[in-house]
Amino acid sequence: MSEFQEYPSQPSVQSGDSTSVKSDEPVETTLDEPVLTTLWREIKQVGTKLFHVVVFCTKTEKVIKDWDLWGPMLVCYILSLLLSINIMIRKGNNGKDDQYSSYIFSIVFICFWLGSIVISLNTKFLGGHLTIPQSICIVGYCVFPIFVGAITTTIATICWSPLSIYVGVPVMILCDIWSCMASFGFLQSAIKLTRRPLAVFPIVLFFTMLSWLTLVVNITGFTSNKATSEA
Repeated sequence: MSEFQEYPSQPSVQSGDSTSVKSDEPVETTLDEPVLTTLWREIKQVGTKLFHVVVFCTKTEKVIKDWDLWGPMLVCYILSLLLSINIMIRKGNNGKDDQYSSYIFSIVFICFWLGSIVISLNTKFLGGHLTIPQSICIVGYCVFPIFVGAITTTIATICWSPLSIYVGVPVMILCDIWSCMASFGFLQSAIKLTRRPLAVFPIVLFFTMLSWLTLVVNITGFTSNKATSEA
C-alpha cells in the first residue's frame, strides 16, 4: 500500500479580506495640493531646464523626458514684450509708434513658434526619436541665451545709444553661438550622425534670425534718434 505524504493545508484567503491586496506604500497625488506648491514645483523645473541650457545641457535624457511648454512660452512672451517696449521707448509714444511696437511683438512671437515647429518637424522627418512637443520644448529653452543678449543690448542702448552697435553686435553673435551649441547638445543624441548636418542648418538659421531681429530693433532706435537730433 503506497504511502502518501501529507502537506499542511495553505491558509485560505477570503474574498472580503482587503488586507491581502492593500499596499502600505503611499500613492503620490497632486490633485489636493495647494496651488502655490504646484506653481513652485513648475518654477523649479523651468529653472532646472534653463540651467541645463546655460551649462550646455548636462543630463539631457532627464530634461527631454520631463518636457514642458511653460518655459518656452515664458521666454517667447518676455522676449517679444521686451523688444516691443524697446521700440516704444526709443521711438516715442504716439499712435503710429505704438502700432509699430505691436508689429514687432507679433513678428517675434510668430517667428518663435513657427520656427520651433519647423525645426521639430524637420527633426522628426530625419528620423529623430523625439516627439514634436519635446523638440519644441528643447528649441524654446535654447532661446534663453538670446533673451539674455536682448536684455544686455537693451540696457546698453538705453544707457548710451551707440552701444547698440558696439556692444549689441558682439553680444548677440556670442548669444547666437551659445543657443546653437545648447541645442546641438540636446539633439545630437536624437538624430543619427549622418543626418545631423541636415538638422543643423534650420537650427542655426532660426537662432540667427532671432538674434538679427534683436539687433535690428536696437539699431533702429539708435538711427532714428540720431536722425531726429540732426534734424
